[in-house]
Amino acid sequence: MISNLTNNMIVCLTTKSSEINNMDDQIQVDIDTIISNAKNDKRFHKLLTLCIKYDIHIFNQSNNVCTILDINNLLIQSEDRQKKLTLELSEKISKLSRDGPINDWLVDIEYIYIEYRKKFKDIQIIIYVLKNIFTDNLLQTLCCITNTSSSSNSNKQTNLKKKDISKYIAVYTN
Repeated sequence: MISNLTNNMIVCLTTKSSEINNMDDQIQVDIDTIISNAKNDKRFHKLLTLCIKYDIHIFNQSNNVCTILDINNLLIQSEDRQKKLTLELSEKISKLSRDGPINDWLVDIEYIYIEYRKKFKDIQIIIYVLKNIFTDNLLQTLCCITNTSSSSNSNKQTNLKKKDISKYIAVYTN
């Protein structure tokens, strides 16, 4: 069961590409490392969960090699997802104004607004976490096979950031 869950997680977070540019610069992801770090770091777990929920791909797969994307790519995907949500919201409200019952129109718009407000909040959490908590090096440490010296330095850095910023995540993830 745990292997199915992990395979599903990687599939949801992975986009398939025909080629990986600069294969020498790419570090292969390690599923055991990802699972272990997701269990130990609630922020990383939340990032993975939200990325799965909103179809934001963290990994790139080409020829059975799965590598991690950089933060700029993840931010672009998040912003694109936010644009798509905006279009969906406007289409739902437009459809409701054309086809919906007139007497419940405002109540239906309020329900739609509440639904999409939560989605926009989740995307904002992804953007905030990517801009303020994680770096490319830290994500590589959390997802990829790295040597132990860089891993211990990143863990020290993670603990320092965790004290300062975890309040924000606690407030907005409830």
